Amino acid sequence: MSGALPTPEPARPGRVRTRRLASAAALVCLALLARPVCAEPAPAAPLPAEALAAFHRLATEALRQGPLPPSAAEILAGIEPAPPAIPAAPALADRLSAAWSRLMGAPEGLLASGLLDLSAGRLEAAAATFAEVRAQHPEAPQASDAAFWLAEVARQRGSPRETLAFLRLVRGSRAQEASWRLVWLLDASGRSEEARALAEAVSRGDDRILAGDAQGWLGLRALLRGDVNEARTRLRAAIESSPPQRAEPRVPLLFPLAVALRDGGDLAGAEQALLRLLLALPDHPTIPRARLTLGYVLLEVHKPREAGHHFAWLLDASPPPELAERARYGRLRALLDAGEAEKAAVACRELGEGPWATRARVDLAWAAHGQGAYGRALTWLEGAPAEAGGALSLGTYLKAQCLARLGRSEEARTTFARVPKDSPLWPAALHGAAVAALEADSPSQAQDLLEELLRLDPEYSGRDAAWLALGRARLALGQTEPARRAFEAVAEGSPAYPDALYRRGWIALQGRRWDEATALLTRLLRDHPDDGNRGNALLALARAEFNRRSVTPALAVLDQLETSGASASSKSAGRFSRAYMLARSGESAKARGLLDASLAEEPRGPYAARAQNTLAWLDLQKGDCTAALPRLEAVIALAPGGDLEREALGKKADCLYEMNRFAEALAAYRSLPDDPGARYGEGLALAKLGRLDELEQAAGALAPAEPGSPEARRAAELFRALAQGRATAGLPAAAAAASARAAALFGPSDEATRANLEGGRWLLTAGDPSRAEASLESAAAGSGAAVAEALEELARLWEASARPADASRAWDRLAERSEGARQSRALRAAARLVSALGDVGGAADRLRRAADAAPAGDLELRRALQADLGELFLKAGRPADALEPLQRAGAGGLGPEGLRALGLLARAQKAAGRTEEALETCLRIGYLYPPVDPATAQALLEAAAALAEAQHRDQARGVYRTVAREGPEPWAGQARQRLEALSSIPGT
Repeated sequence: MSGALPTPEPARPGRVRTRRLASAAALVCLALLARPVCAEPAPAAPLPAEALAAFHRLATEALRQGPLPPSAAEILAGIEPAPPAIPAAPALADRLSAAWSRLMGAPEGLLASGLLDLSAGRLEAAAATFAEVRAQHPEAPQASDAAFWLAEVARQRGSPRETLAFLRLVRGSRAQEASWRLVWLLDASGRSEEARALAEAVSRGDDRILAGDAQGWLGLRALLRGDVNEARTRLRAAIESSPPQRAEPRVPLLFPLAVALRDGGDLAGAEQALLRLLLALPDHPTIPRARLTLGYVLLEVHKPREAGHHFAWLLDASPPPELAERARYGRLRALLDAGEAEKAAVACRELGEGPWATRARVDLAWAAHGQGAYGRALTWLEGAPAEAGGALSLGTYLKAQCLARLGRSEEARTTFARVPKDSPLWPAALHGAAVAALEADSPSQAQDLLEELLRLDPEYSGRDAAWLALGRARLALGQTEPARRAFEAVAEGSPAYPDALYRRGWIALQGRRWDEATALLTRLLRDHPDDGNRGNALLALARAEFNRRSVTPALAVLDQLETSGASASSKSAGRFSRAYMLARSGESAKARGLLDASLAEEPRGPYAARAQNTLAWLDLQKGDCTAALPRLEAVIALAPGGDLEREALGKKADCLYEMNRFAEALAAYRSLPDDPGARYGEGLALAKLGRLDELEQAAGALAPAEPGSPEARRAAELFRALAQGRATAGLPAAAAAASARAAALFGPSDEATRANLEGGRWLLTAGDPSRAEASLESAAAGSGAAVAEALEELARLWEASARPADASRAWDRLAERSEGARQSRALRAAARLVSALGDVGGAADRLRRAADAAPAGDLELRRALQADLGELFLKAGRPADALEPLQRAGAGGLGPEGLRALGLLARAQKAAGRTEEALETCLRIGYLYPPVDPATAQALLEAAAALAEAQHRDQARGVYRTVAREGPEPWAGQARQRLEALSSIPGT
């Protein structure tokens, strides 16, 4: 018996009595024979393979921030509901009692009979009996139990829909267990919200075991959607609520709990959870991944030696290759963090080749760079592959910094230029390339690079230094007035400001504008009293001499300041200025020596913060964020509440971001609540951390700015990052909404066009063509290269929506914006649609324009357009007009389009009454193309028919034989039939 579970029909009393007697007799017989009845529960029905695979992909994506996330199967281990335990077979007396109750039609007897059938694997009989209980005794408690066991029968028979229906009928003592099974069925069938609501109810129920299982299930789902706070709370509740007899099945939940703790920033809690798992279940399948994750957590809490032990243990256990590579890299990081660079170098060689090896080499180069061993750093970087994704940016930038430190300015410049534009290091790389060009006496190139940087990234964190360098480049090119404007662009209060003011004074001095020079120096003394009165004026004059390339006179001015009766603070300013000048002159080592000496003499003096800030600037110029970070923290401690502190806080946050310490960078950005730039950095950090809901809030906080303003553009960039994250998470509709907000904030611009295009594509993915059309139309009305892409998407959408007139207009607009092959293909598509609308002239005009626009070397496209034109005329009943374009297309050479053109030409010639020419064209097809091609075979069949009709039967038979022998089916079969028919004609 198969199909739906049986529901007994109302029966006559005699029939019911007969059925009861038969059932009772069977039960009594079983009891008397005392045969053992299998009471073992059936094995659990696993989730469908498709659902498990999809869940695995979702888990991997949601937990991708970790070193190696657990798979779905490992996450689910220990909490999937087991099949219900079927009561054991009763003793003989109980069987007889049950049989008698069954005989009398009592519900408990019927239920016991059904359970005996179920325990013996007789699913059909059990189903019938349980259904009879519900039909005959709907108000009895056993009716609810029967529904529960009917669900179990349906489950064993592989019928989830019926299982779901019966579980919904369960009441009483088994209601909570039925609800827990409903959770799994609903989730497996894609009804996740219903499953979640029901799991909430189970988690608040009286059954502690089921409530704990539900808490674990809810915790895992929270973790998969990125809500680490809820995941942490629920997983802890599930683990802690497990009774002693059920402790072990919930222990594996420690692994996802550790992931939630780590993602939430609680590294100590993650460490404890993973250690507890290692101690409790040393042989569990998740242990290798757990130990690997623990190693990376220990690295984050600065316990490299402990981390190294775990990586070594994992490698000794011969893990899978993927785990092994990550463990080897983790061991290398542990050795580096422990200061054992030589051992780390040996460990790097064990990684072989691949992305982890590339990352390791960059790390080793970074460590060597931090030690000033630029040559050794270059050696490691030369071993990395040319293309290495994210490592390419850091490795290339680091290599350029090393080359610059070694004085190889031209090589440094070309290496900086290889940092890709989509890298966060690109602005700093462009700046470095410009400085290197200056050092290599190429000021024109430096000017171009700096102008590009300041145009493309006006909010670049080092923009003041970039403006200063641009002024230097312009001065070197003799562009005095543009240089002055560049110096005026340097923000007051920045470290570069005194230098810019000095250079403006120097420009005035160079132009012999003495009043202006005096006014500038006076302003310096007036506006910066902390720099020291006369000493500051002398310092400005020394800077003027220095920028006239007169280093010796400039230093002599500073010597005068040092030997003068100026105050101690003025002399401190002079020493700082001397170091500052040396730093700006590229003599970093001397500048460092002076700044270190100044700090040793006055560790908390008035210029200590500036000295530390300059040292940090020197470190950042080298790309050494590790060295710059403690100096920036010193600036923050020395200059609380001022602009210098805010600048240092911003640089600190940027350093942490560049060092991939995104959680710390996020905290640093949030310490600047009124800084729009910090809000932008906060959003970038949230994007890196995958915290998309918080990213949306951060972007929204910037959004109220005027569209197109710098603040609005920053918010728009954050919404674009949010859109990418939503799309990656499989939420195209949410991604489209974020793209729409980005487009609105960008204002009329190429970026807005691109955002509207991306939003339209994601709406198409989400199955919302009407909204996609609106977004694509907005993009098509914009500017930039994305307009052409939007028009093409619109044309295809309207074609698919059976709107040929709209689609043809879109193709025409695309053709107007395009050239070459793209224009030809757009016009060809428009011609096809216009032809279908009956406008033969319009279609012909477009095809001719398409042929004119086609690249001269694309012969196949040109032949295709001529063939399209001929086919258009042929279908319009104008075979004479079709002849010329088809002859040109067919004479262009071999190829698919040439074959198509010749076939169309033969039809046109025949339709025009030029039968002999049509015959020659068909035969020509046979000469030029093999009969194995269906189009060739068809042409040969037509030629043979024409030959036969013209009484050239011998030639016709020869052609038929060729097709029959070499042509494909069914053309070969047709040739054989026609050959037989031709042979049967009398006289042949």
